Amino acid sequence: MLRKRGIAMMSLALLAGCFLLVLPTRVNSQFKRAVAGVFRPLLGLSDGASRQWDNLDFLTLSKADLWEENRQLRKELQHARISLLQKRAMEQENQTLRQSLGWESQQPWQMIPARIQVADPFNWWRSLYIDRGSSDGVMENTPVLCPQGLVGKVEQVEARRSLVRLVGDPHCRVAAMLEPVAAAKPLRAA
Repeated sequence: MLRKRGIAMMSLALLAGCFLLVLPTRVNSQFKRAVAGVFRPLLGLSDGASRQWDNLDFLTLSKADLWEENRQLRKELQHARISLLQKRAMEQENQTLRQSLGWESQQPWQMIPARIQVADPFNWWRSLYIDRGSSDGVMENTPVLCPQGLVGKVEQVEARRSLVRLVGDPHCRVAAMLEPVAAAKPLRAA
């Protein structure tokens, strides 16, 4: 009985295949679309189930593998945080430099940018050396400025460095013009 049923099914499938071969192209393509429409949802379910199965792959990892992956991710996160902090510091430095450059371009005289080279540890509030000298165009008694205001004046000039007397030193005297008063008066540190 089972054998007869198997032969009948095989014959029916063979007959359907021959029937499909004999059909005109237009009818054949419509028939294929209809059959595909019936089976497409089932194929979609199998694809979705296969993707879900791949997503459940982490369940088969051992605890040691998970700990190692967690350690690696923490390390990557730490590197990313350090990079972010460095980026923020560079942005802050760039902003400060932009402000300084904008300030320099607003001044009516030519500025010579300099860096502090040495400050006397015992008298740091009185004087310091900058990394510009006579070869850079620095002259004695010229003002030393920063965006916040007057720093001091150049007291000694060497070829590659200069000694700056700071305004906090009682021996530093600079001339200043006060707004309401038209007369220039020397000022001293208090």
